[in-house]
Amino acid sequence: MVKVFLKMITINLLAAILLAHLKMTRNEIYNCLLVNGIESMRKRMDASHFKQLLLYVPDKDEADKLRAFRGDTTTLNEADHLFLKVTVII
Repeated sequence: MVKVFLKMITINLLAAILLAHLKMTRNEIYNCLLVNGIESMRKRMDASHFKQLLLYVPDKDEADKLRAFRGDTTTLNEADHLFLKVTVII
């Protein structure tokens, strides 16, 4: 249980660092991931950014937990907010 918790903290921290590096909001990143997203928005992320993001995308169990979350979303950190949105499209 502790290892899982530490893994989640590490992933959230690394994802937060990536979000800061991209200088994009979670909504902008989400729009970049959409196939039918605005082309100018999708061009803001290059292949290396997508590869980095893929390292932090929740696995199936984590995605299921995020989808099942019914609590106050204002308590979620920036990375969890993004991944909550991403679980809709994965």
